[in-house]
Amino acid sequence: MERDKLIKIIVAAVIGLAAIVILAINFLGGGPPKPAETPVLAPEDRPPVRGSVPDG
Repeated sequence: MERDKLIKIIVAAVIGLAAIVILAINFLGGGPPKPAETPVLAPEDRPPVRGSVPDG
């Protein structure tokens, strides 16, 4: 009986520590790097598409 309680406490502690580690990694910016945002260009600033016919 006491052994079962001890096992449950140890399992709960391990799961709790794993959750804390995962949360800490997320809060500290872990994971893959985020891609830089690409700026939105006005139509006249965009490079021409290959094969397109220019206006005018």
